[in-house]
Amino acid sequence: MSGPQDEQARSELFTVVGARGFIGSSLVAHLQALGHEVRAQDRYQPDGDENLGHVIFAAGVTADFRWRPIDTMDAHVSALSQMLATATFESFLYFSSTRVYEGAAEGLEDGPLAINPNDPLQLYNASKVAGEALCLALPREDVRVVRLSNVFGARDRSDALMSALLGEADNGAIQLRTSRQSAKDFVLIDDVVNLIPKLVHGRHRLYNLAFGQNQPIGEIVDILAELSGASAAFTPDAEIVMFPPINVARIQDEFGFQPTPIKDALSRVWREYQGMTDD
Repeated sequence: MSGPQDEQARSELFTVVGARGFIGSSLVAHLQALGHEVRAQDRYQPDGDENLGHVIFAAGVTADFRWRPIDTMDAHVSALSQMLATATFESFLYFSSTRVYEGAAEGLEDGPLAINPNDPLQLYNASKVAGEALCLALPREDVRVVRLSNVFGARDRSDALMSALLGEADNGAIQLRTSRQSAKDFVLIDDVVNLIPKLVHGRHRLYNLAFGQNQPIGEIVDILAELSGASAAFTPDAEIVMFPPINVARIQDEFGFQPTPIKDALSRVWREYQGMTDD
């Protein structure tokens, strides 16, 4: 019997919205390498009744949402709503975030979420939850949501923590401003783009895509210091920041997902990062 993995043997049409971003551009390159036809869009561009194939909605506002609240809601909800209402597609996959689990005991797809609208810092979470709710309210089994963890790779130039640590390691001195005991879930970009084409054929409508285990930030710094030869310093009495563990049983059971161990992932990313900075 064929399964989701077998579907990838044939060429398919994908439309990636948000194709200039770190994840979007990495996904475009991966899909093209698999032999798929890919239409790359920065934003949704209505094109009549033409079928867009499998839509990957990766557009959004990330670290700068604090200063761009209107743009954040527009990208995560308004543009999404317009595309769902007007586009013709085979399937639709909306990129959300495991940040929506903030305040929860565990990151479980079917678990309840807590949003405090009085906290401006939760605007990002609220906008993603609204986008998810819109997708999942539609009576279409081919409209799905994936909650992405902290995705990292050598080509990420955002303000994300891992990107900042890589830059500091390259400069020879890592300064950690949170406690060594702080922990987050990090997943390698290669693991993400390998799984995304399979999710468009998935049995469920909502997936977590994460490593599945929080990694102490201090251990990540130690690995990067060993790889790079950089010094490492830690801010005394810094705040311990913890995030709920993300449950990945669904993608493990359905797709056999096995993320790259963090040390191997960091070694791979560091080699690529060095190759880019040497050019």
